[in-house]
Amino acid sequence: MTLLKEFRILVLFTTNALEYLQDKSLGMTRTEVLSKTGNSHLGHVFDDGPIDKGGLRYCINGASLLFIPYEEMAEKGYNDYLPYVK
Repeated sequence: MTLLKEFRILVLFTTNALEYLQDKSLGMTRTEVLSKTGNSHLGHVFDDGPIDKGGLRYCINGASLLFIPYEEMAEKGYNDYLPYVK
């Protein structure tokens, strides 16, 4: 899969599940990441990441994540997300 195609899939996936807002607090500009369904703060994205990997650095709060083993995703209702993780 090409990088552009992977990026388009990621954008489609993340824009359906996530909302991005500009955050200028604490004397800096960054992008806040929110859950669209829960309207909860998930973390921030910065544009100072490795250039060869897209230039973004994600600082997502570990407490906002629920890790579900791939084998359990279907039974827990996450069928739509299977193509994005394997």
